[in-house]
Amino acid sequence: MKKKHYIVSMMAVIFLYLLGIGNFHGALQANNQKTQHASTKIIKIGFPIQEGLSMKDEKGNYTGYMYDYLKELSQYTGWEYEFIESKSDDVDTQISELLDKLNKGEIDMLGSMRRSDELAKLYDYPTESYGYAYNVLAVNKDNDWLDSYTLANGKEITIALQKKAEIRNGQLKEYVKTNGLKVNYKYYNNGTAQMEAVKKGEADALLSVDIALASDFRVIARFSPDPMYFAVAKGKTKIVHDLNKGMEELNEINPTLKQTLYTKYFEEKLDHVILTQQEKDYIRKAKTFHVMIMSNQAPVQYVKGNKATGTAIDILEDIKEETGLQFSYEFVDNYHEYEERMLHHEIDILASINYDYSLNYINTMSVTNAYLKAPLQIVLQKNTDLNALDNKKLAIRKELSSILKSRIDPHNVIYANSTQDCLKAVHDGEADYMIDSSYAISYYMNQLGYRSMISVADVKGDMLNYSFGVVDGNDHMLVGILNKCIRNLKEEDINTYIYQHSLDKATFTLRDYIQQHIIESMVITLLIIICIVAVFSYFYHRQLKMKRQIEVENNRYRMLSKITQEIIFEYDYEKDILKLGDKHNFLAETNEIENYAKDISSDKKKDESSLFQCIMEMKDTDREVLIQLANKEVRWFHVVMKVVYDMDRPVYAIGRAVDIQEEKTERENLEKKSMMDALTSVYNTAAFKKKIQLELVRDKGMYAFGVLDIDYFKEVNDEFGHFIGDQVLIHCADVMQKAFGEKALIGRLGGDEFAVFLMAPQDENAVASGCARLQKALQTTIEGLPNITLSMGFVMTKDVCDYNILYQKADKVLYEVKAAGRNAYFIKS
Repeated sequence: MKKKHYIVSMMAVIFLYLLGIGNFHGALQANNQKTQHASTKIIKIGFPIQEGLSMKDEKGNYTGYMYDYLKELSQYTGWEYEFIESKSDDVDTQISELLDKLNKGEIDMLGSMRRSDELAKLYDYPTESYGYAYNVLAVNKDNDWLDSYTLANGKEITIALQKKAEIRNGQLKEYVKTNGLKVNYKYYNNGTAQMEAVKKGEADALLSVDIALASDFRVIARFSPDPMYFAVAKGKTKIVHDLNKGMEELNEINPTLKQTLYTKYFEEKLDHVILTQQEKDYIRKAKTFHVMIMSNQAPVQYVKGNKATGTAIDILEDIKEETGLQFSYEFVDNYHEYEERMLHHEIDILASINYDYSLNYINTMSVTNAYLKAPLQIVLQKNTDLNALDNKKLAIRKELSSILKSRIDPHNVIYANSTQDCLKAVHDGEADYMIDSSYAISYYMNQLGYRSMISVADVKGDMLNYSFGVVDGNDHMLVGILNKCIRNLKEEDINTYIYQHSLDKATFTLRDYIQQHIIESMVITLLIIICIVAVFSYFYHRQLKMKRQIEVENNRYRMLSKITQEIIFEYDYEKDILKLGDKHNFLAETNEIENYAKDISSDKKKDESSLFQCIMEMKDTDREVLIQLANKEVRWFHVVMKVVYDMDRPVYAIGRAVDIQEEKTERENLEKKSMMDALTSVYNTAAFKKKIQLELVRDKGMYAFGVLDIDYFKEVNDEFGHFIGDQVLIHCADVMQKAFGEKALIGRLGGDEFAVFLMAPQDENAVASGCARLQKALQTTIEGLPNITLSMGFVMTKDVCDYNILYQKADKVLYEVKAAGRNAYFIKS
C-alpha cells in the first residue's frame, strides 16, 4: 500500500504558459454554459499543499496549477468547490490521507493522479488528462560545471536515484541508453536523502519529477512525460460524465491553457545565467564579436543618430552584462549587402535572422533559439477586399520571400528593401497589399502617419521568428551561451524593449512629410504664421503668470506649514538665497541664508543625500535627504520640492521637509530583525549566506569557517521537551558569540546546526582558542538546562570564494569529528 501511495504522490501534472484568455466567442459560449446549470453542485476536492501545483498563501487564498485549472473548468461544469486539506506538513502523508478519504468516498476528486489498470480498479478516471509531469535530471542551482551541453558531450556523472522509484529509474536508464550518456548510479531511500547527496557532492545530479522539484535545484534534462489525471471516487459516474464534458469544452475553447499554466508555475527562470567553467574560459579568451544589423527594421534593429539600437541590441547588451561577451555593431541599408557580407564571413553575428532550411546559406551557419516571435500582418488600401487578394500585387521585403514562398505569385510581387518602401508602394498604388512583422508595421504606420490604409492580422497565422545567426557554424560554444541567455529572458523585459522602441521617433525628413501630407502641410504653415503673430503676446503674459505662480506656490506652502509640523523653504537660484519658514529655529539661526551655494562646505557639495544636492539638481523631487540642524545633529527628512522655470531657466525652488528620523530608524530596525533567527537572535540561513558571500567576494585574505552541531540534540528534545531544547539553542548561540568575539559572524543554519565565520584569524591557534573557550563555557552548568557538548569542523583558507563550496568543506570536517566520537573540534587548512 505504501508503494501505491508513493507512486501516486510522485506522478505528474504539467503546467504550461501565460493564460491565453479565450476570445469573445469562447467567453460567450462559457457564459451560456453557466446559465444552463439549474443548480450548482459542490465538489469536494482533495488539496495537498504542493509547491506550484496546489498552494495556499498566508492569507488563506488558494493558487497553483491545479487550482487555476479547476477554476477554468468550473465555467463549463457549473461546479463550486470545497477544498479538503490534510493537517500534516509532510506531502506524502497528506496524499496518503487524502487517498484514504477518496477510497471511502469522503471526497469526490483528487488531482495529480497517474492512471493504470491497477488504479482504475480503485478509482474512476475521466477520458483526458489535465497536464503532464516530466522526469527531470536536476543539479544544485549554483552548479557551474554541469548543464545540458556538458551532459550531451560525454561528461561522466553520478546520478542519485530513489530505490522505490522503479518505473522512473527504468525510464531514466532508457533515456541514458538512447542518448549515449555516461552515468553512474547511487540509490537512496527517499527524496530528502537524494537532495542531501547532491548538496554534499556524493552525486552530481538527482532524478525527480519537475512538479516536485525543490526550488534550490535547476533542470538540465527533461524526458518521459507522464499524463496527470483527476481520480474520482468509485461509483460517482455523474461527476465523471460532467468532468469529461467540461474538459472537452475547455480544451476546445482554450487549447493553450495547459501550456499557459505550466509556464506560469513551473518554467524555470534563474536570477542569473549559470555558465560552466568551459564557457567562462571561452568568454575570457573570446574576441569582440562583430554584429551586423539592418538599419531600417525597427523596432527590432535600426539606426538612430548613427548608432545601432533596437530590441535585438538591447538583448545583446543584456547578454554582454550577464556574461562578459563583447559586441561591436555595424549596419547596412539593404538586404543584398547584408547577405553578401554574411556569405563572405565579414561579420560574426546577425542581429536578426528567421530560421529557414530552404535558404542556401543556412547550413553553413548556426541559428539560436528565437528571442522574439511576431505574428505577420497585412496592410492594404481601405477599398481593397481582404478576401480577394489572389490576383493582387504584393509588396514584401526580400528576406521574407522564403517564409511566404507558397503565397507569392512571381508575376504579382514587388521586392522592396524595407518596411517603409513596402508601405509607400501600397500607399502610392504600386502594390495592393503588403505582409510584414506586426511590430514593424505598427512602428512605421504610426511614424509615417498613413491614414488611407488599414492593417489586419494575417489569418493564416504565420509567425516571424527573430533569432541570432552565428556565421561560424562550428562555434557551438557561442551558440550555447547565447541560447542559455535567451532561455533566461523574461517576457516582461522583452515587452518593455519593444514598447520603448515602438515609441521611438523614426528618422523622417520634412520633405518626406510634405510630399505625403500636402493638405496637412498647408494647414501647419498657416498655423505657424498665426503662432508667430501670437508669440510676442504670449511672452508678455508669461512673465506676469510666472510672478503670480511663484506667489501662489509661496502662499500655499506657508499655509501648509502653519497647520503641519513641516519646514517650508525657498531657494532663489539667481540671488543664491535660501529662505526658511516660520519653524526654522531648530534648523538655522536665521530664516534667510545668503550665498547659500557659495558658502556651503565642500563635504556637503559632495554628499548626494544632502539638501544642497537636492536643490542643485534643479528638478522636481520627492525623496529622503540628510539635514544638519543648528545643534550640529544630522537627521533624515522627507523633502518634496517643486522647481519653477521661466522657459528652460530655473527661477525658484519651493519645498517642504518633514522629519522622518524615528520612522527611518524603525524601518532599519525591522530590516535588521528580518535578518535574524527568531529564536536565537543570530543570523538566519539566508542572511548569513548572503553576508558571507559578500565577504568572500570583497576580501581575498585568510578566513576561517566552521559548522557546529549539538551532540545528540534529538535526545535532549525527546527527554526534556522542545521548550528546554529551544533554551539550549538560545544558550549555545549566546556562548558562541562570546567565545569567538563580537566580530565573528554567527548563523543558525537550521535545527541544531550553527556556522561561524572569522575574518583574518592570526593562525590556527586563534581559531582553536575560540573553540576551547566555547567548550569550557558549555561545561558550566545552567540551572534547568542539561549539559551539552558540540562537534565543530573548521576550515581555514583564502582560495574559496563560493559559500556552498566553503560549507561543503567545513561540513566534511564536521563529519570527521562525529566519526571520531563527537565533543571535539578539528581545524583543517
